[in-house]
Amino acid sequence: MPQGFLLFDFRLTSKDREAIKPENIWLRQGKDSKVISGVFLSRLEVSKEHPVLLGMTVLKSDLNPILGIEVSIKGDHEALKLEFPVETLWK
Repeated sequence: MPQGFLLFDFRLTSKDREAIKPENIWLRQGKDSKVISGVFLSRLEVSKEHPVLLGMTVLKSDLNPILGIEVSIKGDHEALKLEFPVETLWK
């Protein structure tokens, strides 16, 4: 099983003002939700003028190395889904 952490680093913007809450950030592999070890948000509200920096860590041992990852972030008005294929995760 892989050792260590995966670090995800995002810069989020939104055309509308949106609240971003840590509890509305999800990581999935297939249909299973996975544990996020740590989340950093530079602000709790995102807009076009005020982007949010998001950092997220996940233990590699909590993940299945033959599956890709999906990160979902739900705001008040919008939802964002990011997909990372298996080929880009385990290089």
